[in-house]
Amino acid sequence: MNNIHGVVFIMIKNPLLFFHMNRFLAFERGAVRIYESFAKAIKDEEIKKYMEKFADIEYTHVQFWEKEIIKRGGKPTTKIADIAVFGTSLISTGVSKTGLLNMLRLGYYSEEIAVRDYSYFVTLWRKKYPQLADKIWQIASDEELHGIWQKEKLYELLGINPGKYRT
Repeated sequence: MNNIHGVVFIMIKNPLLFFHMNRFLAFERGAVRIYESFAKAIKDEEIKKYMEKFADIEYTHVQFWEKEIIKRGGKPTTKIADIAVFGTSLISTGVSKTGLLNMLRLGYYSEEIAVRDYSYFVTLWRKKYPQLADKIWQIASDEELHGIWQKEKLYELLGINPGKYRT
């Protein structure tokens, strides 16, 4: 129970909500690891700076989920997160050895999945948790911008004119 200005709030735990929040926490921790790994492996200074910035932004998402879970009476779990971080560490290390194009591809596809999952979460929980849904849309827009930047950079490096394929 929380007591704020004499008003008692009872935190009702919703296992499905906490499952989703801890899953997002795990994904965001993994994203930090991916971008940090890429930044270390990339020689191009411009791209390296973007990867470092992406890692910083993803870390703000980690902090958000940790605080949100605690605020709602839950405990940020490390079980899913440890597996996710270990797995993404292996993947990002392997991909970073295969070159910049594959790093950009992995980053782009990871962000596409994040946007899809966050959109699903908002659809599922918007009515019950409207403020949380609004914050998640902000996070999803960060993810979308990261993905767009990586896709555009990939097109640029491959010599593809993306405008040619847009309607």
